[in-house]
Amino acid sequence: MVPETSSQVIQPYSVCSVQAYFNNYNPNVRREFPKTLKEQNLKLMCDYIDACFYVGANPGAVKVICFPEFSIGGLYNPRTTTEEVKNYQAITIPGPETEVLAEKAKEHKVYIAACNHENDPQIPDFYFNTAFIINPKGKIILKYRKLNAAYACSPHDIMSEYINPITKTKDFFPVVDTEAGRLACFICGDLGIPEIPRIYALKGAEVLLHLSSGYSWELALQILRVRAVDNTIYMVNENWAARVLTTARVGDMDVVASIDSRGGGGSMVIDYNGSIIAAANGTAPQLVMGEIDIMTLREERKRWKQAGRNKGNFLANTRTELYAPFYAKTIFPPDQVLKEGPMTRQNDETVMKRRQQALENLGSFYDFYSENDVLY
Repeated sequence: MVPETSSQVIQPYSVCSVQAYFNNYNPNVRREFPKTLKEQNLKLMCDYIDACFYVGANPGAVKVICFPEFSIGGLYNPRTTTEEVKNYQAITIPGPETEVLAEKAKEHKVYIAACNHENDPQIPDFYFNTAFIINPKGKIILKYRKLNAAYACSPHDIMSEYINPITKTKDFFPVVDTEAGRLACFICGDLGIPEIPRIYALKGAEVLLHLSSGYSWELALQILRVRAVDNTIYMVNENWAARVLTTARVGDMDVVASIDSRGGGGSMVIDYNGSIIAAANGTAPQLVMGEIDIMTLREERKRWKQAGRNKGNFLANTRTELYAPFYAKTIFPPDQVLKEGPMTRQNDETVMKRRQQALENLGSFYDFYSENDVLY
């Protein structure tokens, strides 16, 4: 059944990628966990939401606002334990923190996307890296848990038992149909897995929000453009501003005393042809706004070849039967948290064991994958 909003005309609107510096050293360099970090970050997020409606020629057109990965609870470091992340950095979704954002969503009638580590009371032994979308009525309508997780539990780690808490089904790739089009999320290192945006596109996603907290290296930005054109989809890249390590007090002002200039930047909006239509100017905090035209995208997806361009409609060119047999064997083993228990920190023995198993499985593929072995 096609959702009602799919047949409605959606006027062009602006999406805003908030490239901002949040308090992200959690713990700080002295191994302290700041008690007010989440409150400070949420206040700043609310200020940026308000700012979306005080700038630009047509501020009323802003319909979707995105925030970076870990913008609420901050980052961890490799020494941080699972219990420390759960106690200090993770949040419940929904919970007190998301309620603050929900009020802003209702006030400005916008969709708000953000990402943080999540404690799930139904699965108390570990946590997820979760992206979520709040609708203009203040309701959480989408929850995506990072599949290519480096530290938090991936749904793939509990694949046999996993149920998406929003859809109540075994839904690893949730897409939500809204008045801003069909929205979906993926997170940071998911970018290296081309199957994730492809599956989203095959499920009808039209605007894919990439919520990240990584370094803005040039190749990653090119990959984003390729993912957009491969899947005829809008891509919104959301990243931190350059990270401030320390500040100094001069009179009544806080000034930067030390800055990690390697991190942050690269926030942008990319259209379905792979063209950059809005981009951050460097790594400084700023609002990056680009126009989304859902109705034109839908017309483009109906064409075999995009008008006036040499590229084809790669989604329509996808010959699925050729590829399916090559995914019949396991590379990264599923259900490992169910078998071995959750990790205790980022690089503990269970994590390294899973990664080593994946490398060994990959090595065996080179012998397996010949035309004589793959059965169609």
